[in-house]
Amino acid sequence: MQAFLAEWQEALDSLPFDDLTHADRADWVLFRNLLRDEQRQLEREAERFAEMEPLLPFAADLIV
Repeated sequence: MQAFLAEWQEALDSLPFDDLTHADRADWVLFRNLLRDEQRQLEREAERFAEMEPLLPFAADLIV
């Protein structure tokens, strides 16, 4: 999922922001914020999993 988000961020960064219309700029900013929020959510989930892993040693087998 992180690779997916990174690819979309790269695609977004490659767009010529200054050439976009006002509506497109708004969409660009909203999409950038969505990608950042999703990335932060993944990081929080990874942190929570790391905290729980010692208590549930079999969890990695179930998720992967």
